[in-house]
Amino acid sequence: MLRRLCSVLACLATLGVLVVAPPAGSAAAVAEGSEGVAGTEGDTDDVPPGTRGLNNMTNPGVQTAVERGSLSFGVEGHLGSVVGGYAYLQRWVDTATNPWPACERDEALNDLWRRGQLDHQTKWISGTLGTKRLDWSLSATDLTADRAGRYRVATWTGIGSGRHAYVCFSIYLRLHAPFVSNPQSTTVNERGTATFTSTSSSPTGTIAPSTQWQRSTDGGSTWTDINGARSTTYTVSNVTAEMHGHRYRAVHQRLATNEFQLSSDAVSTTAATLNVRAAARIAQHPSGVTVDPGQTASFSVTATGQAPLTYQWQRSTDGGSTWTDLTGQTGASLTVEGATAEMDGHRFQVRVNNVVGVPATSEAAVLTVRQPPVITAQPEPRTVTAGETAEFAVAAEGTGDLGVQWHRSSDGGETWTPLDGQTGWSMTTSPTTIAMSGWLYRAEVTDPALAGAAGSVTSEPATLTVRPRVTIQVTVTPRVVLVDRLPAWEAAP
Repeated sequence: MLRRLCSVLACLATLGVLVVAPPAGSAAAVAEGSEGVAGTEGDTDDVPPGTRGLNNMTNPGVQTAVERGSLSFGVEGHLGSVVGGYAYLQRWVDTATNPWPACERDEALNDLWRRGQLDHQTKWISGTLGTKRLDWSLSATDLTADRAGRYRVATWTGIGSGRHAYVCFSIYLRLHAPFVSNPQSTTVNERGTATFTSTSSSPTGTIAPSTQWQRSTDGGSTWTDINGARSTTYTVSNVTAEMHGHRYRAVHQRLATNEFQLSSDAVSTTAATLNVRAAARIAQHPSGVTVDPGQTASFSVTATGQAPLTYQWQRSTDGGSTWTDLTGQTGASLTVEGATAEMDGHRFQVRVNNVVGVPATSEAAVLTVRQPPVITAQPEPRTVTAGETAEFAVAAEGTGDLGVQWHRSSDGGETWTPLDGQTGWSMTTSPTTIAMSGWLYRAEVTDPALAGAAGSVTSEPATLTVRPRVTIQVTVTPRVVLVDRLPAWEAAP
């Protein structure tokens, strides 16, 4: 009998089937080098302990690996048959129909499972009866992004129809981060267009990266997604001066396309700075100037914008309707020498420009040239009777607040004496006397803002004539006339 059993074993060995020993216990298998959490997942279609076949297989649990990396895991079970068998590693590929298949040996599902069988990972089950451990090592070619998914270890042991056992688990693959190019800083004119570019690519040639542009307005401390900016280029139109110094970057990421893929880490590019050449702006407009005739008038402007700034002063002699460039007046200030009365009311403005080409024009500043006062109504001579008062009046006009001082001459105009308190546009003498007859009166009109003789004008003198007062004396002499009879009186009717 022993000789016959040995003959059978030899025959089986010749056929390439190994004989295993009775089971001696099992242990849970955890994937070597795996980032996943070991545990039981899915179903196991197993055989009772002590029967032939690989029974009570452990589940490798959830496995996590890096795309095109490596992964090792294993299962253990009891071989209950003296005859060995095969272990197959299969991947579920019919995800459109049934993304989470049952771990069973339904013939229809078995056919689908076999479509994703990794034939190069087929293993022999051999040895003696007892605990058997099967280990798998997947390489980069096994761990491409499209191979993340649901897996099954299927074993077959025995002779003839044999016995099948299955254990199902998942392999998650984390996608590699993309390769990216950095956008470049750019300088544009205000109201112009700025374009930033950042390309990205997949290191494995699959699952192209997505892109999201971000902007920082605080020097890179905080970043905000730009709505709709999802392409490899981002364009900023109608750039404003306030955008100067804004920073832009692209965030690239390969996103999972199924539930067994893990999106890659997001890769942010270095920041690109937007530099804006600001158009010229008037910060402080020129102010109006008032000068005396012959004096110098100065105007100035303060402007901002991308340097260098250019200036062109202009003048208008018709109240601002038309403007003429002033030759050689191309600085931030303008000097008008020797102001004349004809320049009174002239207006001056400046146009400031720079490389942006959008000039800024200042407000107009008015030149006021003070006009000396002019007598418009001379005081007139007055004739009064002694004891009466005489009134003299004068009228004048000018650009400033005019003042008046009346003077009197009692020597025919040789000398003049200012009259205290007589500072109005008219004056009244004290009661006249014959001695005042022939006196002269005149008014001096002054513009205090005008220096020297230019600010003063004197009226023509007016003569006071005083007539003597005439006294008439009447003497009455009484006379008596005698009549012989009284006049007849007629009675009233």
